[in-house]
Amino acid sequence: MPRRTRALIATTAAALLLGGLGTSTARADGSVTDLYVDNASTVCTDAGSGSQAAPYCSVQTAVDAALPGQTVHVLSNMNVDGDKPVVITHSGDPGKPITLDGVQNLPRSAMLHPSTGPALILSGAHDIVLHNLRLSSTDADALEISGSHSISVDNVWAVSQLTAPASSTASADAVVIDGASGSVTFERSVATAHSGTVVDVRSGATDVTIASDLFPSTSKTSVGGVHADGVNGIRLAGNTFSLECGYAVDVTGVSTGSIENTVIQDELPAASASNYCATPQATVGISVSPDSTAGVRSDYNAVQEGPTGTDYDWGGTTYTSSSAFSAATGQGSHDLDQFPFVSGTPAEHSPLIDSGDQNAPGEASTDRMGNARIDDPLVPNTGTGAGYVDRGAFEFQDPYSLSVASNLSQGPAPLKVTATAVESNPWNVKAAFSFDFGDGGAAVQSSSPTATYTYTRAGSSKYGIAVTATLPDGSQHSPWPPAEVSVLPPGPLSAYVNPVNEDHTATGFSLEVASPWPITSQYLDFGDHSGVQLPVNSGYVPPHVYPKPGPYTATLTVTDQGGRRTTATCEVVVGTSFVGLAPHRVLDTRSGTGAPKRKAGPGSVLRLKIAGVDGIPTSGVAAVTMNVTDTNASAASWIAAYPDGVARPTASNLNFLAGQTNPNEVTVAVGADGYVDLYNANGNVDILADVQGYYTATPSGSSPISGLFTPTAPTRVLDTRKGTGAPARAVGPNSSITVSVGDLLPADATAVVVSVTATSATADSWVAAYPSTGARPTASNLNFQAGQTTSNQVVVPVDSSRQIRLYNQAGRTALIADVEGYFSPNGAWYVPVGPMRLVDTRYGIGEKWPLPANATLPVYVKGQHGIPWTATAAVVNITGTQATATTWLAASGNTNTPNASVLNLSPGQTRPVLATSPIDGDWGAVEIYNSRGEVAVIADLEGYYAR
Repeated sequence: MPRRTRALIATTAAALLLGGLGTSTARADGSVTDLYVDNASTVCTDAGSGSQAAPYCSVQTAVDAALPGQTVHVLSNMNVDGDKPVVITHSGDPGKPITLDGVQNLPRSAMLHPSTGPALILSGAHDIVLHNLRLSSTDADALEISGSHSISVDNVWAVSQLTAPASSTASADAVVIDGASGSVTFERSVATAHSGTVVDVRSGATDVTIASDLFPSTSKTSVGGVHADGVNGIRLAGNTFSLECGYAVDVTGVSTGSIENTVIQDELPAASASNYCATPQATVGISVSPDSTAGVRSDYNAVQEGPTGTDYDWGGTTYTSSSAFSAATGQGSHDLDQFPFVSGTPAEHSPLIDSGDQNAPGEASTDRMGNARIDDPLVPNTGTGAGYVDRGAFEFQDPYSLSVASNLSQGPAPLKVTATAVESNPWNVKAAFSFDFGDGGAAVQSSSPTATYTYTRAGSSKYGIAVTATLPDGSQHSPWPPAEVSVLPPGPLSAYVNPVNEDHTATGFSLEVASPWPITSQYLDFGDHSGVQLPVNSGYVPPHVYPKPGPYTATLTVTDQGGRRTTATCEVVVGTSFVGLAPHRVLDTRSGTGAPKRKAGPGSVLRLKIAGVDGIPTSGVAAVTMNVTDTNASAASWIAAYPDGVARPTASNLNFLAGQTNPNEVTVAVGADGYVDLYNANGNVDILADVQGYYTATPSGSSPISGLFTPTAPTRVLDTRKGTGAPARAVGPNSSITVSVGDLLPADATAVVVSVTATSATADSWVAAYPSTGARPTASNLNFQAGQTTSNQVVVPVDSSRQIRLYNQAGRTALIADVEGYFSPNGAWYVPVGPMRLVDTRYGIGEKWPLPANATLPVYVKGQHGIPWTATAAVVNITGTQATATTWLAASGNTNTPNASVLNLSPGQTRPVLATSPIDGDWGAVEIYNSRGEVAVIADLEGYYAR
């Protein structure tokens, strides 16, 4: 194996000394024992005494001032010594060394890293201790010991780095001990070199101990681990090597000493050194030259090189197994060559445990981490002496560990708590326990892992319960973090639950629960015959999907550890949103559209398919809005619209006499099968239906929800009789009129709800309502006869023009339009409920008197039939009958005299109209106003809007 030569290290030290370190530094006061270096301090000075109150700024100043028996504590060294090494030339005395000590828990406190040259040089010094230091150099040795003796290096990190490891040809060692040095101990340390050798002991050195050290993997350019050349008394004991390139231990020249209890393993067992390392070379575990074999003892090692490496090179002969090595040389009779890879402390039951030589020369009393040698009762003792020294730098310790738990996390004062130390104790040792409950009281001593304590007062913060377990060997274990308990003032158990709307049918819930006791149970009943048991610390319930639109009452039931229970409720309204469509005809019994081509007979039910027809989805349709018209009736009758599959209600949607043509908008729930039923009471009649849109309970994916309703006070935007919104003249045949609605709607409105009235018509005709920039539909919104005053509610999509158009098909007629509300992304959800009769003044339902002139009839909605108080508007089918004078009716959310009508009546006439009205906030009612005479009023609720 090639050897490299170097000039004596003394040359380097001498050059540095001659280069200006000088000899005039003041020495410290011999009466003190501790000097301090802290260049982070604002009061540090190199002209002072190095006290803790006035520390030195540089390490060099401190070591120059130090006297035998003194310790230099490096509290902070932010590279003040800068571009040159720290050189120690002063010496201690036997039994009174000069100690350079860092702070163990602050690994960068004693970092020496000059810009050039070694980090630390000992030159001609003796009785020196280096402890807890971090030495780092670039393209130079990290630590050089020259002409020095009685040197102890303990818990030091020594790292020699390269400027460019991949290409640099520089060679530097981590630690160099020159041939003029002796009695040097390098133990419990870590060293690595990116080039050269990790520890290089030069020819002539004597009495060098390297023990309990870790030599981790280096780099492609490293030469090897420990090299001892012509050393009298080189002792390696209990080290761990995990190198990739070169040798682990290389003893050459005429050397004497021992190699014991050492673990050597290749970091790259699957790769060959020739294709990884910068300099092709075989990886060797232990190499001893022929001229050193007689003076070196090797045993109790664990050597495991990779498949391309060599475990031993002894006297020029290589061996790839411990058995072959022992048989040929008589050395290594207790060696191991098969063991699990270990990067630090071995695992339980490893063959490295309790198998070393306790009497190995140089063996340290503690391991790399300062842990004492300890007997593992689960592993047989196969080593010498007491038989429980582990091989390598790390002694496997008692794996005892514990955590602490309390039976209560919180509660009211006074609070009795039981704390338990939960042990992991595979060695089955008996521990003694001390429990500190964190409130300033005396710790509770216990021979068992359980202690009980009573807190007498509430705390402003949590109390931490700390436990300390003391083992028979004197070691102590404390878990982190400690258990915590909140001791609170006495108080009630309270609970609140609130809905958090997520989309059409899914509702989440936020919970607020408070109690000084821990909560033991939380159950939320969704109000639809389902519920969920919640984690006790839950403050939010993900959205729950309700089976159908409607009001629900969710109930939260909470129990605490104090045995108390309480409930909290909240109302949930699951609604739908409106999707407007261009008006199109889905039913016409005259032509056979949507049903057979024949009139509906007396007592008959016409099933009309809605879901999946003309742009309406096949599923998720909760309700449909359509204009239903009766015509060619043979007798006075009425029509009821209701969901298919349910019992027919007593409420009606259209009331008509023989020979009349009457339209009415209907918003009706759709049956589960997608059909709506139309029932005709008497005679034969043709029925027409034109769809204007539908309500869906299915989220629209990434599209924003826009069909939420906001009611407005009825506002007249058109009256061609008076010139309101248009010239004061009737609308002629096959002509249209434009109506502006933009001033009443927000910018994001998608549709407007309008009551349209035709009066003073000169011919039978119909009116269609549509956006002013769109094509006129073929379907009608309002059908009427000559001389008839007819009203109907319509829903018209809103486009960028912010205008709607009303088309008259025949004759001349006056037109009136009143805005009742609009749809947008910000409004209320629709919940279909009916039809449900709320008022019939003929029979005393709601009221039992005809509505007189200039009077208002309240139709109570909120709180009736399960309708929540969060409802903002109601969809009501209003029928007027038995009028004693020509009159008009209005629907609004207050008792003020309105200026817009929803229904116009002549004496003796029976007429229905669908109205969408705000609900009075104080009384929860829709107010129906009558202008003249007396009139019987019927009100059927078809649905409501709620937030």
